[in-house]
Amino acid sequence: MVDYTSNIAGQTDGGVKITCILNEGAPTVTERTYGPDGYRDRGITWASEIYKNSWVTINADATYDTYVLNKGMPAVKAITAATEIIGIVITEPKAVAMPATTALGDSWAKQLAAGYYRIATVLFPCFTMVTKMEIVAVNTAAILAGDVDAVFVDASATIANALAGTKPVTLSGYDVANGGAGVVPLHSVPKGTDTYSILVGFTGGAVVVGA
Repeated sequence: MVDYTSNIAGQTDGGVKITCILNEGAPTVTERTYGPDGYRDRGITWASEIYKNSWVTINADATYDTYVLNKGMPAVKAITAATEIIGIVITEPKAVAMPATTALGDSWAKQLAAGYYRIATVLFPCFTMVTKMEIVAVNTAAILAGDVDAVFVDASATIANALAGTKPVTLSGYDVANGGAGVVPLHSVPKGTDTYSILVGFTGGAVVVGA
C-alpha cells in the first residue's frame, strides 16, 4: 500500500486560543532520576500525558471543574470517543506545581487544590469567541462543562445587567435539560439557586435565547 501522507505542516490558525488546565491523570513521582547532565533529581510522569499538538476535549467533572476551582481556566483531557468539543494543544505544557510524592496528587481534587497540574494554550477551532457568563442551575441536575445543549442565554437578566452598568460581565444564562445551541459551557455548575461564574464558548451559529 502506498503512503501518500506528508510531513509538510498544515494550517492551524483560526478559532480561539485559551490557556487550559491539563487533566493528565495521576502523576507518579520517582524520587531518584538522572538527566543528561548526570545530576540527581525528582522525576514525575503522568498516567495520560498530553503533549504539544495533542488533540483534547473538555474535561467534565460535575464537582471539581468549576470556574473557581479551575481558577477561571477550562480543564481539558485527551480526546475520547463520542466527544463533541475538541481542541489542539499549541504550546509546550508547563507545570504550575509538582507534588513531592505520588499520594499528594493521586486525585483530581488534590491536583486542583494544590495546583499539581500543567497548563498549555489550546486552540479551539469550533469557537469564534469565549467569554464569561453568570449562570444559575435551577432547572436540571447540574450543568456539565462541554455540554453543547445545556445553556440558554437569559435575555431579561442580561439586559438588566447592561442597564445597571455596575458589572463588567453582563451576559447571563440558565440551564436547560436540552435544546440549547450556539453557546457551550466550559465549566460545571451544581444544581441549586446560587449564581456562578463560568466561561462559555460561542460556536458561531444561532444562539438560543430564553426568557
